[in-house]
Amino acid sequence: MDAKMNAAYSELFSMGVPVYRSPNLDLNKFHINGDTTRSDELWADYYLYGPHAEKDYTFGVHNDIIKVLLDRGMFAEWNNPEQLNVNYI
Repeated sequence: MDAKMNAAYSELFSMGVPVYRSPNLDLNKFHINGDTTRSDELWADYYLYGPHAEKDYTFGVHNDIIKVLLDRGMFAEWNNPEQLNVNYI
């Protein structure tokens, strides 16, 4: 991963976000697991949206994750209900 992507990965990891490096050949990416957690905090939930969603989430992604990524020119998008892909804007 390049330096910006690695910095985002490291910061999210230190917050307790369940991040992992891309297992395929695209080595400049990492992912966020929306199915498990590394802490007591719920970081991402594919089904957490709409009027019943808590205010700390946007489309099922915790706003703290969104802030870390946006500060580095990145975003996360759902690949499936279990995985968020992190990409550059």
